[in-house]
Amino acid sequence: MNIEQRNNILSKARILKNLKRYDLAEAELRRLLVDDPEDAEVLKVLAIKEIEQQRYYEAQKYVSQLAGLVINDAYVHYLQAILHLTLQKNTEAEKSIREALTLQPEEPIYYGILAETFVFQKNWEQVLLVTASGLTFDADNLHCLLLRAWALSHNDRREEAEEVVKKLLSLGPDQSEVICYIGKILYTQKRFDEAYSYFQNALQLDPSNEEARVYALTIRKHQNWLFRNVTSHIIKLPYLFGILPKWGRWLIRLSVGAGCFYLLQGYGLWIQIICACIMAISVKMQLSLYFSPLILLLTKVSDQLIVDDPESKRLAQGGKEPTGIVIPESFLCIVSFVVLSCWIWGGPALGIIVTSGILVVGVLSIFTLFRKKVFKTNPQKEAIRKQEKEAFEQRREEQKAEWKETKAEIKQEWQTAKDEFKRDMEKVREEREQRNKEREARWQQAEGTRKQNRPQKSILRTIGNVFAWLVIIKVSMYILVLLGIGLASLFS
Repeated sequence: MNIEQRNNILSKARILKNLKRYDLAEAELRRLLVDDPEDAEVLKVLAIKEIEQQRYYEAQKYVSQLAGLVINDAYVHYLQAILHLTLQKNTEAEKSIREALTLQPEEPIYYGILAETFVFQKNWEQVLLVTASGLTFDADNLHCLLLRAWALSHNDRREEAEEVVKKLLSLGPDQSEVICYIGKILYTQKRFDEAYSYFQNALQLDPSNEEARVYALTIRKHQNWLFRNVTSHIIKLPYLFGILPKWGRWLIRLSVGAGCFYLLQGYGLWIQIICACIMAISVKMQLSLYFSPLILLLTKVSDQLIVDDPESKRLAQGGKEPTGIVIPESFLCIVSFVVLSCWIWGGPALGIIVTSGILVVGVLSIFTLFRKKVFKTNPQKEAIRKQEKEAFEQRREEQKAEWKETKAEIKQEWQTAKDEFKRDMEKVREEREQRNKEREARWQQAEGTRKQNRPQKSILRTIGNVFAWLVIIKVSMYILVLLGIGLASLFS
């Protein structure tokens, strides 16, 4: 794989990661790791992808591998700082990001991470100083602007915070994270109505934004008159009278908290029923706790009436409409309140009678509903829900169309890179064949020249051999003559 191919695949993987198509991005990155397992750029993209997916253990492995491959790399220190922040290791995060800034002091993203370490410490003056330093290098850096607005709102400098918010809206009007962060700033200023609209917009841009969904549900709860006027006071009753033991107070805390937990996970109702049963059993042991289960159930009823609100239901279910027969949990809470009261104050006989009657009525009601299939609905609300559903479907289709366009662009880029690679390989093959042909031609030419010169060389060699033999014969004759003369002189 040549460098151009590698760069094309890496660019494609980055695009897929930004589109949150993590599986496809990882597949492309794995292809590059097969060719070079120690490619630092690929490992960096893999590490940031794992962090975005909140898979911190895998991200730590890649960051540790990078730390062993490259020395004094600012981006590696930046990744280490992000991991420390997610694990709430504020001191280590600050140390890592300062090392990154020492190596690369002109990078505004690093100033944003350093500012986040001071946000955890609630050191707003330092946050403002650090973000100001980051904005000197990039005045439109969203991360620094968001943290600056957050610090200004906590520092009671609302006018300056609003100016920063306006700039943020002009820079990132279609980014769910930016809109959600602005909603959080308004939430801290107790401007709940405005914050709620921002959280709704964030959810429209990205239905998977859980932070915006949680804040929207919290605002729905605190805006409800029942929670403000009933639930908040009921929760305080046991503490005002001081008749609940410590474990009883913790049960009420668990029960009330389970209401919000139910919105997200679906187990809150069961947690509250278990708490109610524990407190009902405690009545047999402590007469002073007679009304403790009633407080618990009243809290549950008032809390659940808010949860049963249609808008809260849609927020909790990711904007989806509930299907089939939906029995409000608040109705179940009221029934359990009545049944538990009968068991506690009326004894087992009254408890059995009331429980049996409620079960019979419930079974008959459900049978009637299924038989007649009559569900009374509010036409106006149904029309609004239909419009919202159509708008949601339209947004989803638009997102699908955008993804198709992006996919087509990626495919086109990939095909272009593939065609270029084929052309390059064809060119290399042609050049190799041309060199082979030239080498063959030179060899044939040399062989022909050698064949032409071969007869001349053989004649010369023959002449040389004859001349050599003649010389040898002549020398031999001289030697023989000299020997004869010598012998003759000896015998004479």
